[in-house]
Amino acid sequence: MSGIGGLLSHTGTLSDRAEQDLTRLSEGLRRLGPDGEERVLRAGVGMAYRPFHTRCITRPPSGIAEGPPDALIAWDGRLDNRRELAPLLGEGSDAEVALRAYGKWGVDGFSRLIGDYALALWDGHRRRLMLARDPLGARPLYFMQRSDRLAWASSLESLLAVSADPPEINDQYLADYLFWSKLRAHTPYVGLYRVMPGTAVICSQGELSHRQFWQPSIDPDASTASMDACAERFRELFEQSVEARLDVDSAVFAELSGGLDSSSIVCMADSILARRNGDANELFTASYVFDRTTRTDERPFMAEVERRRGQAGVHISDIDAPMLSPLPEGFYCEQPSSSILYQARYSRLAAEMAQRGSRVLLVGRGGDQVAWGVTSPFDLADLLKQRRWSELFRQTKRWGSTRRESYVQLLWGSAIQPLLPYSWRGARARTEVQIPEWFQSAFTLEVARKHRGRDQPDIAESFECRDTFLPSHRRHLAEVQLAVAGIETGVHVDGPPIEIRHPFLDRRLVEFCLSMPTAAKFSPGLPRPAARRAMAGLLPETIARRTTKTATDGDLSRSVNQAWPWLQPLFRPSRLAERGILNDEAFLGALQGWRHGLRVNGVLLQRVLSLELWLRSIEARRGSEGRKEETPGLAGATESTWPHPGTEARKPLRDGAAS
Repeated sequence: MSGIGGLLSHTGTLSDRAEQDLTRLSEGLRRLGPDGEERVLRAGVGMAYRPFHTRCITRPPSGIAEGPPDALIAWDGRLDNRRELAPLLGEGSDAEVALRAYGKWGVDGFSRLIGDYALALWDGHRRRLMLARDPLGARPLYFMQRSDRLAWASSLESLLAVSADPPEINDQYLADYLFWSKLRAHTPYVGLYRVMPGTAVICSQGELSHRQFWQPSIDPDASTASMDACAERFRELFEQSVEARLDVDSAVFAELSGGLDSSSIVCMADSILARRNGDANELFTASYVFDRTTRTDERPFMAEVERRRGQAGVHISDIDAPMLSPLPEGFYCEQPSSSILYQARYSRLAAEMAQRGSRVLLVGRGGDQVAWGVTSPFDLADLLKQRRWSELFRQTKRWGSTRRESYVQLLWGSAIQPLLPYSWRGARARTEVQIPEWFQSAFTLEVARKHRGRDQPDIAESFECRDTFLPSHRRHLAEVQLAVAGIETGVHVDGPPIEIRHPFLDRRLVEFCLSMPTAAKFSPGLPRPAARRAMAGLLPETIARRTTKTATDGDLSRSVNQAWPWLQPLFRPSRLAERGILNDEAFLGALQGWRHGLRVNGVLLQRVLSLELWLRSIEARRGSEGRKEETPGLAGATESTWPHPGTEARKPLRDGAAS
């Protein structure tokens, strides 16, 4: 992942301090792109690019490109369908191809770009700027609008560096982070916004507008395909996705948990690399293992994959890298994220990757949502809407015997309710949010009030294709968007930069899986039948048949117990309590219960912990007066000395003619 950023003057002329601000903005991107710098400054617009090279030998790096008439683009991404676009747009770097796509089709051209990308495009002829991200949102992009200019960057840190006002924490974002998992345009800072996936933010004459350039659709051929045809097409698209993400010049790492998703990625990558013979990259696996308990340890499944590939992986133990540990001095995470709780694990992984010269990590996130790893009767509402009465009766009986629910319960809850207008079926959900007593009463009332008035239609209601969507399609799309929201913050820890790639979040694979018939997605007692059949012969049999997942709640409970000496002082008082959000005593009581094995809302508890650690980390980073030295949870370790591969070869500033 490289870094891009820039400034746009609404008056057509950047101020005298524009060069200085562009320098500061670029410096904020150094963490993402340590391999050099490129800047372009024109009369009304400036752009910066910080590269993070993963394939500079096999393909010329992209960055800032220019084209007629008076167009400029900064590109951070990987274009996977260059071969298909070449007859229409010609050869060139990814940035040049993207610029030509805009020149030929306008903003709609962004929908023709397949891959992970974020871009900023200046159309000097029309005097407008476009900020866009691919529909699955693997690359971040943020912006900040002021009266005289617009600033954008791949990191919030960069925008804060050029903000005239001290950053103000957005309490509404904190509430959304705690209680809702949806991706939203606002960020943890007031006045800073994210470009939403599949959307272009257009700035023209100081006015902002948004254009959604990608619309999910249902392929009628895929929706009626047989199980064998679905399995064959799934394997073809999954192989294509993994191969695109192996386009690197050095070694590649892949997470291996022993589950269906990570094992499929590793085994498919091995199959692809085996065909390359001597030109193959080396593939290493990284697994997180638990030595304190056998209940959460997945090594028997990991060992099956390691035996098949004839190579042991890197094992990161919970003893060496516990789930909860004090944050290193200077630790930085741009946004609240559960990755903060696992920073020791990620830091250890980053060190292992740097030692082997690897910059790319393949992960299986999104597999459950894209390939549909659930066994719930979402097809019943489809059958009712299609008036397929006999099939509805037969499937309701099958689901009832599997789930031990009555016919009436299933028919009402899974067939009728999903077809009711949202104002009816959502009434009960809107009346009250289940908020534990850990939170202060005023905050609880405000969250409940906002939730009751919150507009929460089906996720597909915002798409023009909503009439072609069945209830199961809507639910499937909502799950995919939850996966997108889950990777949005990424894993940003101090250390060697890592580019995380998600083979399951490939647009072509997502669109196909969305269109598959429900029988190929799930059936009573068996999730993902088509995806399992697609991996036949590739996965070890014990993993291909696996339908269970290992929960880590017990290990996290033990981690809380071990971390108690430094964890408890965080909440005496907490920064969340000072903001009027948390009731420290009630929360410590819940935490005490969890460390002793009592059942609590573990997801919400982890979010509270990560949010508190995030607030303290940014406080320490700013060097708050009188608190930095006393901040618990921030270890007094020596400053990190991570080696950054690549050299800092700064290019001279290029001056362009006025537009």
